[in-house]
Amino acid sequence: MFMNDKLKKYLIPILLIILGLIITTSKVNIYGKKIVLLTNFIVLVTELIMFKFVEIIKNKNIKIHNIYLILAIVFGILYIFVFPPSEIPDEMNDYLRALEISKNHLVTKQIGNMAGDYYSKNILEVSKIDSYKDEIKKINLKLTGKKIIYDYANKSLYNFMCYIPQSIGIGISSLLNLSIIIQMIFGKILNYAIFVILIYFSIKYIPYKKHLVLFVSFLPITLQEAASLSPDALAISLSIFYISYILKIRNDNKMIQNKQMFILLIISILLSLCKIVYLPLCLLLLLIPKKLYNSKKKFIIYNLIVIGISTILNLVWLKYTSRYLVAFSQSNSSEQLKYILTNPIFYFLTIINTLDTYLLNWLLDIGGRALGLFKIKTSILTVLPTLYIMVKLIVGEKNDKNNEYNIIEIVFILIMILSIIMLIFTSLYLQWTPLKSNIIEGIQGRYFIPLIIPISYIFIKKEKEKSINANLIMFIIFSNLMALLHIIGAFV
Repeated sequence: MFMNDKLKKYLIPILLIILGLIITTSKVNIYGKKIVLLTNFIVLVTELIMFKFVEIIKNKNIKIHNIYLILAIVFGILYIFVFPPSEIPDEMNDYLRALEISKNHLVTKQIGNMAGDYYSKNILEVSKIDSYKDEIKKINLKLTGKKIIYDYANKSLYNFMCYIPQSIGIGISSLLNLSIIIQMIFGKILNYAIFVILIYFSIKYIPYKKHLVLFVSFLPITLQEAASLSPDALAISLSIFYISYILKIRNDNKMIQNKQMFILLIISILLSLCKIVYLPLCLLLLLIPKKLYNSKKKFIIYNLIVIGISTILNLVWLKYTSRYLVAFSQSNSSEQLKYILTNPIFYFLTIINTLDTYLLNWLLDIGGRALGLFKIKTSILTVLPTLYIMVKLIVGEKNDKNNEYNIIEIVFILIMILSIIMLIFTSLYLQWTPLKSNIIEGIQGRYFIPLIIPISYIFIKKEKEKSINANLIMFIIFSNLMALLHIIGAFV
């Protein structure tokens, strides 16, 4: 029995070390023997440190949200610095949008058929960086010298609220007259800090699926976006926090307080302004029982106010910024919409065709298969286990206990999820896909990350969260170590 327990204790760490060595050694033809030997050494040392770390947190019974904070600080620093500027999708445009907001320009200027402004030509030089060597050469480039026009219409559609953290970081570093690259790093740090705070409280508040929230927040693709200038960092963390907070109120089964109602109102507005496709998440408010509002009337009025304000503000912003669509849209949005309404069957077949073509790629993207500008291909030996573990965490273990939700609520959650998926498809068909195309372009796997937790709602059981899963923590560290080594290898 003793030998079995000991073997079980060391089996996962040993397997992860072997797997890591296999993955890094397979890159010998790309990086050379010296680099592979170095990465093998890094894998071995990191895995040993990881095993010791997991033993400590188990023995000291550290809370899972505190474990998240420790790991988030370590990996956040690494992800912020391993990507050179512009090597994350749309990052230079995100920088320009945050830069203009830091100068109190909340709405982008329209210059002819473009949406943008005049900035230093040095920004263009920074956008061409594709290696650490080149980054070091251009580390001191500032917002000085000749100005040229930059068109970032695709980011002009985003509400300025999505860029508040980034713009504060960029604004502070701009006042200090720091270089463009350092400004971007400041923006990333503030963006990531807000992400970490929201996820920390999400894990702390959510009564079920704490391990799933932890795991999703450490997906390499999630960390890539969180440690960048992307508004996706706020969209993902806000959606997870929103769901967690609603679950906490429901699970506490106490009368909802004015403070809680105010927090839900603010988060609903911010979430809907981040991306209109996530607006249906506000409907999760309806899962808070009427009995917690004192009266049915208060329940109805409050939900109408929250959902109504969130929807109206979003539509007003969308209407105002629709003028920017002409600058980057691949088709005429109004004509595309007319085509959808007059050909619903064809549009349904277009969605089916898109799923058939891209669904596997989206799943692999969520698992971290393609990072950066989709050029950094990680090992399938980490991607497939990542997807398997995520599915296991979503579904949970089988037991005889009842679901947290009744059948009507489950159907309601499914309708909400499908509504978000349809909005993602339709928005990309209107804005990014050629007119009358039989396939929808521009959809990326990361767009579905905010749906992972709502999907798990369907499987939530009335049971207490289990103790820390040591093997899960080890795999989180391992998968991110592999991702970071692949990223570094792409830019050395």
